[in-house]
Amino acid sequence: MVGREETVDDKQILEFVEASSDPIVTTAEVADHFEFSNSGILKRLHPLSDSNLLGSKEAGRTYVWWITDKGQKSLSDELNAGEIE
Repeated sequence: MVGREETVDDKQILEFVEASSDPIVTTAEVADHFEFSNSGILKRLHPLSDSNLLGSKEAGRTYVWWITDKGQKSLSDELNAGEIE
């Protein structure tokens, strides 16, 4: 795959969305946090939404994102697996 090296993994994105004090985050908030462009972070967010780990909705000219039950379970399962080892 051509492009910049992946410096942020999906887990980090999910953790950021889950930790937000608001129930939703905007594309720009996620992009700013990880120092990505909006278009760059959208390439990461859409697959997470397609996998039902994040929910999304177009809100005007942007998207808003939230962590789904499946996304929370995914993070919880990873945490629990790490504690067992």
